[in-house]
Amino acid sequence: MKGIFENWQGKWPDAYVIKVLKDVGLKEPPFDELVIADSLGIKVIQYPDPTKEPVPYHLNAALPWLLESGTFMKKEGDKRIIFTPAFVAPTKIRMNIFHECGHAILPWHDGQCYLCKEKDLEGKAQKLIEREAFFCAASFLMPRGQFTKNILDLNVTSFAAIQMLKERYYVSFEAAANWFVQNNPGICALVMIEPTSLDDPEMSEVEVIAEDQTSLKVGQPDVFYNCEEPTESPLKVSYSIRSRRFPDRIKRNLGISTDSPFYTAWVSGKGIIGEISAIELGLFDRAPLRYECRPIGFRQRLMILLWEEDKQQFWIQPGPLAA
Repeated sequence: MKGIFENWQGKWPDAYVIKVLKDVGLKEPPFDELVIADSLGIKVIQYPDPTKEPVPYHLNAALPWLLESGTFMKKEGDKRIIFTPAFVAPTKIRMNIFHECGHAILPWHDGQCYLCKEKDLEGKAQKLIEREAFFCAASFLMPRGQFTKNILDLNVTSFAAIQMLKERYYVSFEAAANWFVQNNPGICALVMIEPTSLDDPEMSEVEVIAEDQTSLKVGQPDVFYNCEEPTESPLKVSYSIRSRRFPDRIKRNLGISTDSPFYTAWVSGKGIIGEISAIELGLFDRAPLRYECRPIGFRQRLMILLWEEDKQQFWIQPGPLAA
């Protein structure tokens, strides 16, 4: 983009994603990340694991960035090149490329440093830039309008519904779960639990969680990293996301005791479905919550989907995706 106002679509990242998809003529996801990048004049280079085999000679100068950042975009004049690892899951590669495309299409990101590593994320401005790029990635992967319609078509809050969306949009399960809750018109929340012993004091909103999981914690009003005192419980809340109608925040570092059904599920490594008092999650004056939980990722984490009975019957009838 040659000027900040030349392709101005307003302040919402969604609008720029919609314009790109319209210009390229893509309507039905999943969208090809390489086609999108090429339409923006961006070259994509996938590199091997630099700790296991030599990188191509032309990447030697970028080796420090590759080791620390994983994925970054280099600008050479009017040309851009995305360097991304080829040795991670395909869903992660898609996320990486679309994230960098997000930087490229937002006019106010022009001229910014695109190196996406957590240690560089100092200051609210830089964090906001990364959130916006991740939001663009989420919108490329799972366009909000179509995704929300699919949620309504499925007409159920469950991991089975999220699995269907995962397959529909070719994303990781965690990415689909995050987006499912953030765009859900019902009353629900997503909570990620991990062992208290994990030492991650520098955790930020754009943490790369695992090769086979895509972290899309991009809706700043809905993602909470409250800096509570460390808990002595064996498990703690790593992060939580809520739908717009789920009014209470489940705080980060909230301890999960050995009496909790979530601890039982974590120890057994098996998913369970049940009902839990809202007080156990630090929520007061609320009805009991339904939940479904399952182990996820390589860090011994447990994903919990929470929801309330929705007395406002605004759901549409199940559509083709649910058939």
